[in-house]
Amino acid sequence: MYEITRDEGQQNYKKESMVQYERQLEELRKEKQDYVQKIDLLQHSIRVLEEKKSEFCYSTGGHTWVHDREYGLYGETFTYCEMCKKEG
Repeated sequence: MYEITRDEGQQNYKKESMVQYERQLEELRKEKQDYVQKIDLLQHSIRVLEEKKSEFCYSTGGHTWVHDREYGLYGETFTYCEMCKKEG
């Protein structure tokens, strides 16, 4: 009859543990990828909705452009619509 020595038992335990860690890592990587895809979809939906909002603003009387300057010595100028906040 074959007996497992202490060293062989530790080796088997180590191999099984490494396999388990790899499975857990793979599950977490898959979950992360699912979240990344969901974030991409949300970003796309936001862009589409912002564009629709801007188009609605334009089609119902046009944009009301505001020209502004940041405070400070080198204040940058920027233009945006007062109603829909579209940058011009």
